[in-house]
Amino acid sequence: MVRKLKKDDLLYIKSIDRLERNYSEILEQWRILTKENGIDIVLQVLSFMAKNERTNIRQRQAEGIAAAKARGIKFGRPPLPLSENFYEVHRDQTAKNDA
Repeated sequence: MVRKLKKDDLLYIKSIDRLERNYSEILEQWRILTKENGIDIVLQVLSFMAKNERTNIRQRQAEGIAAAKARGIKFGRPPLPLSENFYEVHRDQTAKNDA
């Protein structure tokens, strides 16, 4: 996307954490987009806050998953029932492959 930008284009970023996921990448993208070497203190504070919020979200997510597992909740797709003749077909197929 950055390569498509032209002079005087306006890039609207809804949230600073959407620009990149960590502090150093946010600062680097900001330098690329603005072509400025000096970084505004507001950008530094916002990117730091975005990084911390991402860390908090991951921590809360991990805690929620652990609590759900402790309650016996299973994650993932439920297993499908096997057909009645599954083992027969499997045995026959294995025998054909071995021959």
